[in-house]
Amino acid sequence: MNIFLPNNIFSKFIVKNLFSKKQNKINFFPSSVLTYELSKDKSAVALIPSFDLLKNEDLFVSSKFGLSFEGNLSNSYFYFKGNSDMKKLNVVGDASSTEILLSEIIYREDYNTELEIEISQTNKDKEINTLVIGDDNFVNYDVTLGLSLSEKLSDLMEIQYPFVNYVIASFKEDNLKYFNDKAEHTQNKIYDMVENDIISDSLNIKAKSFIKDNISSLIINLEEQDREGLTEELKLPYYHGIIKSMIDINFV
Repeated sequence: MNIFLPNNIFSKFIVKNLFSKKQNKINFFPSSVLTYELSKDKSAVALIPSFDLLKNEDLFVSSKFGLSFEGNLSNSYFYFKGNSDMKKLNVVGDASSTEILLSEIIYREDYNTELEIEISQTNKDKEINTLVIGDDNFVNYDVTLGLSLSEKLSDLMEIQYPFVNYVIASFKEDNLKYFNDKAEHTQNKIYDMVENDIISDSLNIKAKSFIKDNISSLIINLEEQDREGLTEELKLPYYHGIIKSMIDINFV
């Protein structure tokens, strides 16, 4: 079976602790095209950005397996500059619908402004506030100076739910049973791996220590609060007039 994944350290943790290479073909893609790739191979499974569900209501979604964060650890961090124009935001890295829409909503709520977003692969203007998505946070930035997207979203919600960043989805309901069965086991293996310092050598020393100290904030084994959090996340674009109607999630 084809498995489509975003190319970040957290999805690689999953690959290392879940999949049999003999039974599955692992494919890494930019987050923005994962759902498109899944639509071309409806027998596949993909770890897609949560907000992609807004335009793909026919997808089945694992109720137990995903990529969720609470607290300091995240795949995305804001780096704010003291005197920067709060109407502008550089979005750097593996951007998807989730980060773009949430940034717009957060800026409306926190700063009462409509956001001007520039998306690029590199941070061209270091004097503008920046949202960095993906491994660059742990390689070329000091992640301890960033503010995680999961924290910002938690501040936005009336109840502090975890931030479900990615969900396991498929057009075939039966494909998700394997992931549901392996969710808790995979999460525990990832925790053990990180506790034993088995982390990518490409990350800087401070980032490795940060991930190890905060690894309990990474959630693979989704529970009721994560499912509720995902449901509430997907209501936000409706409340802010970005989409015309709310959706139902086809949990399996």
